Amino acid sequence: MSQVLEAPLDAPRHDRLQAGGDGGNLLAIHLMGLLLTIVTLGIYRFWWRTNVRRYLWSSLSYKGDPFEFTGRGLEIFLGFLIVLVLVVAPLMAVYFAGYWMVKSGDMLLGGTIMAATYLVMFALYGAAIYRVMMYRLSRTKWRGIRASLGGSTLRYTGLYILNLVLQIVTLGLATPFTTIMIYRYLLNNVWFGSGRLRFDADWKPLVKYYIGPGILRIVALAIIGFALWQMTLSSGQGDAAERAAVLQGLAVIGIGLLLLLASAIAMYWYWAAVIRTLFAGMEFEGVRFAAPVTGGRYARFMMANFLLVLVTQYIAYPWVQLRILRFVAGVVEIRGEPDFTRISQNTAVRPRFGEGLGEAFL
Repeated sequence: MSQVLEAPLDAPRHDRLQAGGDGGNLLAIHLMGLLLTIVTLGIYRFWWRTNVRRYLWSSLSYKGDPFEFTGRGLEIFLGFLIVLVLVVAPLMAVYFAGYWMVKSGDMLLGGTIMAATYLVMFALYGAAIYRVMMYRLSRTKWRGIRASLGGSTLRYTGLYILNLVLQIVTLGLATPFTTIMIYRYLLNNVWFGSGRLRFDADWKPLVKYYIGPGILRIVALAIIGFALWQMTLSSGQGDAAERAAVLQGLAVIGIGLLLLLASAIAMYWYWAAVIRTLFAGMEFEGVRFAAPVTGGRYARFMMANFLLVLVTQYIAYPWVQLRILRFVAGVVEIRGEPDFTRISQNTAVRPRFGEGLGEAFL
């Protein structure tokens, strides 16, 4: 599998996606959406989001035909109301019942109820991720053929919780394994029409890209934790001693923060390797994919996007959204010709409402 990850970056190019769109037009959609959202006290944001997606989807095309987003703002709005009434409100009621038990002196039962509520919220966060992807794919079309995401929300939620547990137990060092674990389940349940995407890749080649920034992050957090502990111990030793301890602690914390920054930057090389691995491991009806992006290119792209948004105070965000589409179109290679005559319309049942859990928990 390491040969898949380390495929030559100068491999012959094949078919690609095409990305268009105009930042000015997208900015107009955002500004109108923002204005109407303010006027309607936040209600219009569901339609705003839908209009943005329609524009972005139509800005990406394959073989000259654009993709299409067929979702509606009303679907997302109704989904949000359903989750608000049936999930969020009861969950908050249970949480505050536990809180008042704690306030009344019943620490054990109240604390147990509050802890259980937090666990349920973690689980719902994972479920929300899957339901959002399920809705968006079900509303995505190309040449009239609809995509879909099968599988089980419950099983994905279980994998999501397992991922969190492994991250905690291993201090994040299980990330290469859990990354592929999560994407393997997700990608193997993606359909386009009657054709199914298949994915198989090994996580082990990713370790060498993660081990450096992963250990660096652990060291940085240990340094920061030690500095804070030392600053706490200096309390009560006199003003001069406390000031000296605080200054020393801040200096050590500064070193820890610099190490955290270095770790975050090094992670771009890891995520570039993940992108290469994911696309190299995918196959759709005999068609293979590749995404030969280097860590340096990915780092420059992500940092430029961050700076554009930061410096312009989000005014350049529409251009950043289109930059992402163009980056994908410029990186992803489609190796082979799909036999569209074998692909019929998708018959999977579509979710009736959209992204309710996502609106509540993401």
